[in-house]
Amino acid sequence: MNKVIGIMAATNSGVMGKGGKIPWHYPGELKHFQDCTHGQVIIMGRRTFEEMSSLSLLDNRQAIVFTRDRDFADANIHKNVKFVYSFEEFQTIKLPQNLEIYMIGGAMIAELFLRHNMIQEFLLTKIRKEYNGDTYFSLDLLKNWSCHKISESENYTIFKYNKNK
Repeated sequence: MNKVIGIMAATNSGVMGKGGKIPWHYPGELKHFQDCTHGQVIIMGRRTFEEMSSLSLLDNRQAIVFTRDRDFADANIHKNVKFVYSFEEFQTIKLPQNLEIYMIGGAMIAELFLRHNMIQEFLLTKIRKEYNGDTYFSLDLLKNWSCHKISESENYTIFKYNKNK
């Protein structure tokens, strides 16, 4: 199985979304995401797919989208998107060996991949300002991982976590 890299952003309290949207807008943080995932494979849940589609972030990326709703998949045909309906189905997909595979969220998909030990590296942008939200990522899932800072701005810090063997 290919190495899967997690890449997400959250506040220090784990807020990562509100009403199906990202509650902040930091162009540098978005550029980091775009640079990492450009031309690569991105894995996400349906709600993240809806947000990504509205931001035109599916261009130049191959996407795998988890959904339980086959009607949603049928109504959202995109040339670079494959829909899967279970983790078991995902595991049968032959992923390209020459591309990096990024799990981009949301929280349920991140927890699913972490629980199944599918992620060995995680790029996490910690947003300094606290935002109200209704979608949370449990930062405790990475508490025993080794971590180092990649970059820092006045609004956020990007960390790279590696799973301790």
